[in-house]
Amino acid sequence: MASAIYSRSYVACSRFIIPRNTSCSQLRRYATANTKEQKPARRPPKIPGSRLIEISSSPEAPFVSQSAKKNAFRNRDSIVQKTKKPELVKGIPDRRAADNEVSNKSQTTHPSNTASKQSPRDLNKLTEEEQLEQVEQILAMSRYMPTADPWGQPVDTLDVILPHPIFSGIRPRFPTYRAIISHFWENRMNDGKNATSLLLLAKANAIPGIDLSRATFFQKFFTQWPWRLLSTQSTRAGSWLEPFRDTALARYKELNAAIAQHDEKQVKRLTASNYQDNTLHILRKNQNPSHTYIWRFHREVTPTKVLSIRSTEGYLGIEEPKFGNRMMVHALLKFDTEQSLEIYDKRGKALHKLADGETSLGQGTLPAQRKRVTEYLVLEKRMWYDGPWIFREQLYDST
Repeated sequence: MASAIYSRSYVACSRFIIPRNTSCSQLRRYATANTKEQKPARRPPKIPGSRLIEISSSPEAPFVSQSAKKNAFRNRDSIVQKTKKPELVKGIPDRRAADNEVSNKSQTTHPSNTASKQSPRDLNKLTEEEQLEQVEQILAMSRYMPTADPWGQPVDTLDVILPHPIFSGIRPRFPTYRAIISHFWENRMNDGKNATSLLLLAKANAIPGIDLSRATFFQKFFTQWPWRLLSTQSTRAGSWLEPFRDTALARYKELNAAIAQHDEKQVKRLTASNYQDNTLHILRKNQNPSHTYIWRFHREVTPTKVLSIRSTEGYLGIEEPKFGNRMMVHALLKFDTEQSLEIYDKRGKALHKLADGETSLGQGTLPAQRKRVTEYLVLEKRMWYDGPWIFREQLYDST
């Protein structure tokens, strides 16, 4: 019994040195005092969802193998890694948290993906402050990037309209008197806008082919300008827009010849916007590369006429443009011409419909039947560019 008490007291009091000449009563007293002072062993923290085996170092604990201990601590480490939050570096926000916050906001504000997309019509509804902010941004861009032109961005076609005379065939076109009055008012509004646009061009000395820099006070207010401002649709010689009509007809011929020759580079040079896309689509789809096309212009059935013209300041930079002026012009013209198109295959065989009573044009070509073509085309010119007038849109007469 003394040996048993001695062994237990030695186990409990392994940190202390016990003298050999100690009696059993002293050992019992010493052992009971030492067990009261000893603190319980610290247990590992319990993690929810984990299945750990409690390991105790006391003699009364059940025997646990080394493999069980390793598996228990391995499970504990894996659970801690899963539940541990990533440490954030000071000054760098948590990207995943920001993405979750943005996604949560988008889900709360926009319940569906289709509802979150804004239509182009909503984007065009800008307040005056937002428009001024955009202008300031463009000004800053032109200041920091002098070689770029922020004012050369694509724009929508200005409010040109296709007027119709109301005195020829009134009943078929306008079944009611209200329609007649409405169309008459639209024509007068178009005349007023044409005069206003011509006045802006005249003040900026931007009318193509006309020099108004030496106009006197009486010419501006009494003798010339008042009645010339109302002659937009005039086809008489000597009118302000006569040089522009001649230039527009020349560009019209160049464009049709480029389409027939399958010259995409020239087509892109003379067209823009939707008209360019439609022209290139027709050029690549309908024309056969193995065939030869020859377009011929014969005459004007009626003189080329300016139906509607709009002008506005398109260059809003602080400094004056290095070339030309600040104006941007959109003009709707009527081309009423007589033309023909000849088509030949690889062997030179004519595939077009031959004209009646026509002789050979030489070099093995046969004249094609002439056709009258009437087109309403919108031309654009940015006056601060040293470039040609370009075709940007085509309108159609619904009547």
